[in-house]
Amino acid sequence: MRFSTLARGMAVRNAWRYLLLLPILFGLGCADADNVDDDDPDDPVPACGTYPAVVNFLPNGWPGTVGADTTLEVATWNLEFFGYDGATEVARTADIMRTLDLDLYGVEEISDTTDFNALVAALPGHGGRLSPDRYFDGSYQKTGFLWKSSLITASNIHVPAEFDSNLYHFPDDYLVSDANTSADVVPGSDPFPRPPLEGSFRAAANGHTYEFHAIVMHLKAGKNNTDDQLRRREATYIIQNYLARQAALDPTRKYILLGDWNDALNDMPLSLNTFRALLEKPEDYSFLTQPMVPRTDLASHPIGLVDHVMVNKAACGDFSAGRISTLRLDLIYPGYSSDVSDHRPVVAVFRAF
Repeated sequence: MRFSTLARGMAVRNAWRYLLLLPILFGLGCADADNVDDDDPDDPVPACGTYPAVVNFLPNGWPGTVGADTTLEVATWNLEFFGYDGATEVARTADIMRTLDLDLYGVEEISDTTDFNALVAALPGHGGRLSPDRYFDGSYQKTGFLWKSSLITASNIHVPAEFDSNLYHFPDDYLVSDANTSADVVPGSDPFPRPPLEGSFRAAANGHTYEFHAIVMHLKAGKNNTDDQLRRREATYIIQNYLARQAALDPTRKYILLGDWNDALNDMPLSLNTFRALLEKPEDYSFLTQPMVPRTDLASHPIGLVDHVMVNKAACGDFSAGRISTLRLDLIYPGYSSDVSDHRPVVAVFRAF
């Protein structure tokens, strides 16, 4: 943004509620406020509304700028072991970021902190922070934020203590495995192999401000491994509980969740869907990437749409008139898939004012 004005039921046992969820699973939008028992006059924020429009941000090929003076742009981008190719990779990524001109990135798979700092330095007017975890060695995949510091002020970037699975008792039907398998989640196994990172952000320009919280995360990989799927389901349960507690403290607190969620939104049945804890509460959470599900041309990875942007109830209305897309850089940037990343950025654009 270079702006002058800123800006997802329980199990099948309850068929009635299950049927109500079908429009959500197939991309027909958040539950409309008129269809949700959410008309409490004491509620300071309305239920989630419509999804943003799906567009092609780069219709004319490369180079292409997505950022604009009147919009706020947030993106999730898995940079695939960023740092493996040193200065060359830093230069390539910085070139793409300068051209796209986006405001806030949630980044994943940062394997070299020195090269990440070099990337930030190669982007004048930008700031960046990585997760503070120190697991394993230099090949560990950190999460982080990178933002346009000339427009956005960042503060309180941290890993919330609440993302500790030992604090939670999971409902049995969240942990029971698929009847076709014998695997079950091992008690105490970590739902978050890469700790989610949260930050507070304030975007300001021309006398206008927009304050929000963002969480960047990288959930457990392994599409066909039941243990991995259950760990992702546990992680989503923890996230939903965390967001619910934050809403109880301040229902107007806006949250944007960015990351490589490593799974699809439309897996059926819902009782086994990785994102069940969020998808069964459409009045409280909206996956902005939901309308992209039928668009195979907008897959964020060769296996499908696994990188997502989600907002909570307080932020839903801000994005209802927005736009979203996967940037298919692999189709227009020479050598992208081999030299940059196996993931493509997913970008949400909206006017906060």
